[in-house]
Amino acid sequence: IYNHSGKLTLKNCLVSKNVSTNSNNEGKGGGIYLDEGTAETTIHVGTVISQNMATKGTGSGAGGGIYICKGNTDVTISDAFIRNNIAVDNVAGNAIAQGGGIYNEQRNLTIRNTEIAQNTATIGEGNGFGGGIYHTSLYDSEKQREITLDNSLISGNTAFNNTDFVAIGTPVKGFGGGI
Repeated sequence: IYNHSGKLTLKNCLVSKNVSTNSNNEGKGGGIYLDEGTAETTIHVGTVISQNMATKGTGSGAGGGIYICKGNTDVTISDAFIRNNIAVDNVAGNAIAQGGGIYNEQRNLTIRNTEIAQNTATIGEGNGFGGGIYHTSLYDSEKQREITLDNSLISGNTAFNNTDFVAIGTPVKGFGGGI
């Protein structure tokens, strides 16, 4: 799902087994991409976002399940499941991966009664950031954005998951398995 300048509400939906890779082998938002102009977004009541990949190419990837681009409206996720998503799935690639489950750039994000589990930022040689959630307000210091978590489970997420390279001593790092 790519949403630009529209209001998006998902209720009892399944977003599964999607891949987002561009001509540079980079990908953002394997399952859902909320662009800059997107109005209010609500994902709730039994919606499942699972088994999506931002990229299988050699480039970087962000938001295996959901990519939330900067904007002025809030995003709410409630009573949903975000599981088994991957930002970068390329064992031999050394690209940066951010947010296996969710990548959030400069938006207020509320997560309520939601399970974020078994997501992976990278299965590759590159560094992984935020296996479950990657959140940044880095690009706009005037508008610091918040994540509010309420009665939610963040479990079994991995920032980096490639034991082959760890075993041979390749210096690869994972930052923030959960958030």
